[in-house]
Amino acid sequence: MKRNYSSVLLVLLIALLLPYIGLAEQQSAAAEDFYYYSDGKKIILPVSTVNIAVKFKKGTATDKMRTHVEAEPEMEAFSESQALDSPEFVLLNVKGGVSETAVVQLLNRFSMKPDVEFASPVFQFPDARMVLTDEFIVKFKDSAIDGDIEKLNIEQGVEVVKRGLLGEKHYILKIIHGAGKNVLDTANIYHNNPLVEYAHPNFLRLLKPPVAPNDPYFNNQWNLNNTGQNGWTVDADI
Repeated sequence: MKRNYSSVLLVLLIALLLPYIGLAEQQSAAAEDFYYYSDGKKIILPVSTVNIAVKFKKGTATDKMRTHVEAEPEMEAFSESQALDSPEFVLLNVKGGVSETAVVQLLNRFSMKPDVEFASPVFQFPDARMVLTDEFIVKFKDSAIDGDIEKLNIEQGVEVVKRGLLGEKHYILKIIHGAGKNVLDTANIYHNNPLVEYAHPNFLRLLKPPVAPNDPYFNNQWNLNNTGQNGWTVDADI
């Protein structure tokens, strides 16, 4: 009885390649999952593998934050200086060499921690970094009636933060904690809804820190950067 060795080899080759094909698809999906729409165009968001942003629940002790962060092997040591004033995010450093897929998995784990309200990737652009919040902005069509808007909000597990910011049909909406919703996905669902004119995330923009000029006399300019020179009050700049 003759055996078809070429068919056997082909089956073995496919079996060996399947894990790599699956990994490539997973990595590609991780990159494509982060996007939103602006002026009808799909905008891909480049995920940073250097930082993530986490919003801990109000009242969470610093030691508890540190425990959560340092329990993750991909994370750098926690520092209180990483906290942002608004909206109470902590910008956390990821160790070098971590892949984008691993960052996405890390965010999923943080999102499930009992003391975490919200976890976001950091999107790296040439001039700034951007962080998702749990809010998004929606402009409903003038023809949309309040009853239909309210029904859609209930179905999507969101609540109204503010209405009428730039007009009667402008809303700032927020994902209800525990609804299991992704703010990007939800904003995109609204964008594709016939009631909606446009919808996009309410990003937090992290600007690059200002650079001090190379003027050798800059440190003497107390009115520009008061560090207590000559006995003056620290930070009493003009």
